[in-house]
Amino acid sequence: GYAAGEAARPRAADAGGEREGINADAAAAVLLAAALPSSGHPPGSVARYDSPPRRTKLPSKEDLERWVTKTVECSEFGVLRLGPFEDGIVVEIVDAWYGIRGDIARQIDATLWVMERYSPKDGLRIQDFNTLFGDPAPLRLKRMCIEYRLRNVKAKPHDVSRAKYSESLSSHLGLFPIIVAKSLSNLVGATIAAGGLYAGRVHVAAKNLVSDRPCDVADSEIFQAGFSSWLRLNGIFPAVEYEPLADGRRAEDMKLTPLIVSNHMCYLDGPVLAAIFGAPKIIAMKGTLNTPLLGSMAQEIGVLEVDRGDKESRKQALQAISGHVDSWKVGSRPLLLFPEGTTSNGDSLLPFKKGAFSPGVPVRPVVMTYTGSWHPANVNFKTNSHGEVVSTGDVEWCEQFLGHIFHSLVVKVLPPYEPNAEEKADPELFAANVRNTMSEAYTQLKRDVEARQQEEGLWQVAAKGVATMTSPLKKAWDVVGGIWQDGKPAEQQAQEAASVDKERRGSRFRRRDNRFPPSS
Repeated sequence: GYAAGEAARPRAADAGGEREGINADAAAAVLLAAALPSSGHPPGSVARYDSPPRRTKLPSKEDLERWVTKTVECSEFGVLRLGPFEDGIVVEIVDAWYGIRGDIARQIDATLWVMERYSPKDGLRIQDFNTLFGDPAPLRLKRMCIEYRLRNVKAKPHDVSRAKYSESLSSHLGLFPIIVAKSLSNLVGATIAAGGLYAGRVHVAAKNLVSDRPCDVADSEIFQAGFSSWLRLNGIFPAVEYEPLADGRRAEDMKLTPLIVSNHMCYLDGPVLAAIFGAPKIIAMKGTLNTPLLGSMAQEIGVLEVDRGDKESRKQALQAISGHVDSWKVGSRPLLLFPEGTTSNGDSLLPFKKGAFSPGVPVRPVVMTYTGSWHPANVNFKTNSHGEVVSTGDVEWCEQFLGHIFHSLVVKVLPPYEPNAEEKADPELFAANVRNTMSEAYTQLKRDVEARQQEEGLWQVAAKGVATMTSPLKKAWDVVGGIWQDGKPAEQQAQEAASVDKERRGSRFRRRDNRFPPSS
């Protein structure tokens, strides 16, 4: 491993060796061009500590546009995965570090280490970073970050964002005050979410003392309200519409089917739907449960971890889905899945993978569309102001997300889809038919939203999502007021209620006597 105080080694290209897929000039150009550099060290520097910056010749604009710049990172408790990618795609490792973001003195340069161990066939999987590199900042939360570039990536239509990104210096500066404000509100939201987590545990413990049917923390209205408040303090305001059910069941009940399937556009989809639907279970990558705060929440809602770096990850996912379906009962929390398998720009639904439909059980289809001024689709390309398709990445996405105050969306919940005998026997047919149903509903939803925006205006549509903000908070407050009563025996509750009712009646009679005295 690398010692924390050890001087960083030079880049591979600076050491005099020509390696396949490594280009020092191109790497420096990417660091110069990045809107928010992930590492924070001078572009082109050959060492991480006390070394003077060295400028390199920049490649042409045409050369840069052939590349897609991406960043992958995780906390010190997680597992970082990079690749493998499709055949024909060339990967260049630009930079890799472990430590504190923005603090060069507490970062360890892992670029050479990553370059030497990345395999085009198997990719790269890293964990236990303190063991590998040493601890550059004891008792501090650290991150592992790899910046890389891909060449020969074709811009597919669904992989090009339709959002308008900030390009000029003035527009970037205009985002700065909003980014600062949202960073502070996010800190407040995280505090509320943490408080909701621990208060939810107390609430559930009190309820389980007197209830015949034990419940989980994820079922607590306090926990759900705390998590929802965190989202809303980030400017995320969903509006939900439910199609009525013909059989008389409550359309708002999301525990009618073991699985919920939804279209997928960005990182926000999972947290938003989890907050709306009462914390359904979710399949996440291995290491999620080790993340501070989010890991605790994920554990409480029953997140199912799958090691996506493992060649058997698809098999693990199918096993996780089957295990959930086998143990599910009516009234239990469902499992939320995104059958498209990746994100898109939201123009239309991608073909569905058959994994969610292999068990042959009913599913609850959900479609959603974002209605804010900036569409938060997580894709690899965007269209600039000149109409050119250029690459984009997570760093730019985070800048735009934090730089916009509101992110409104409309979610429409369809009736449960019951598979027939033919669909149960053929998961691909089942998936295709559900996709057709959801695609029609999604197209109609976008038309309705567009017409609504023209009639009411964008802010009025967003206001309907904002109006839902007070609902979970009020519900949580009502629950907090009833925690102590929930913890009392049922007989004591009944006696106290009868006593209060008797007192109220007597008080009402006395007021009547005082107001209308008997005539002499």
